[in-house]
Amino acid sequence: MLLDTKVKDAVRQQKAVAEIYPNSPATICMVKIAEKLCSEIPEDDENGSIKCFWESIIDQDSG
Repeated sequence: MLLDTKVKDAVRQQKAVAEIYPNSPATICMVKIAEKLCSEIPEDDENGSIKCFWESIIDQDSG
């Protein structure tokens, strides 16, 4: 995250920096991070996926 004085201003105003300063460096950085996170495809990890977690819970209840 970039150092941006607009973040401090937003905190003082108790507003989201992206709401009141949509073109600030911090907002642009947050958008890029969000875009990267949303574009990544999670790996199908059978040992750690949420699907397997719930399946193990269901199996415990039925067994």
